Amino acid sequence: MDGVDAASVRVPVALLSLVLALGACRTRPWAGRADEGGADLAETADLFNSDGPTSFDLAPDLTFVRRGGVYVFLTEGVHASATSPTTSLIAGFDDPASGAISDGDEGGNRGRCLFRHVVDMSTTASVPDAGRVSIKAPGGVLAVTPDGTGRYASDAVQQALWAGGEPILYGAVGGSVPAFSGSVPAPSHEVLLTPPLVAQPTLSRARDVTLTWQGNSTGVFSFDVWSYLPDGTSSVVDCDFDPALGAATVPSSLLTMLPAGMAYVSVGAINLVEVTVPGWSIDLIAGRSAVDPAGNVLEQLSVQLQ
Repeated sequence: MDGVDAASVRVPVALLSLVLALGACRTRPWAGRADEGGADLAETADLFNSDGPTSFDLAPDLTFVRRGGVYVFLTEGVHASATSPTTSLIAGFDDPASGAISDGDEGGNRGRCLFRHVVDMSTTASVPDAGRVSIKAPGGVLAVTPDGTGRYASDAVQQALWAGGEPILYGAVGGSVPAFSGSVPAPSHEVLLTPPLVAQPTLSRARDVTLTWQGNSTGVFSFDVWSYLPDGTSSVVDCDFDPALGAATVPSSLLTMLPAGMAYVSVGAINLVEVTVPGWSIDLIAGRSAVDPAGNVLEQLSVQLQ
């Protein structure tokens, strides 16, 4: 851990969903969007490779392929409550019988936003695990080991483990989830130019939000806005765009589905590779927080929705 308190590491909403609510997969740039609902919705294999809009039943089905994810995330820049840079690793694997359900209105290609309602139903005493899970990046290695219930705590170091574009190697020794391995290109640096979320931490739900950014990452440029609801669930407007576009719009029709008041925004670059082992589909994810022109980290940033 190199002196880092894992509990204090800031992680994005998708990462929190992955571990605490057992998963939320991200866009697969080459296969369209396979949303989603995380590990415990566990869609069928044809949905994984959907090239266009796809709707799905919210009821978990034990005949579906099981889902899991390994997420490494780099946070760098200025943040009052976080040590930066920090690279963190976390993992989670689903039990379709009980767990998190995340319902989206549809899935589709890059350049699409959707609304998701995430319900944490994970009440089982134990969950599947893949034994020791590790990643190897140019700057070092991170590893996590499941506890007696199959759940993983995070591992983190106070340094950036990559510059951008290098391969990150993933591997698991195997447990109730078979061993797996794979490689994901490290996401590069992205700068959100507008809106100025740190200087003006408000978003109007009554009009579209125009995003502009600069960077040279591959994969997707991710913009998430979410609210925690009184019943313990959360609502998310989840947008993934082609990074090369440099500009995109978050529609007010989705923002109005979030309640007025306190919300959180995360912006960054996401790369994802899907690997399969018998009975399982595993998302290998690499993420990197974006910054604004002043270098402020745009990760779990508090904003007011009006």
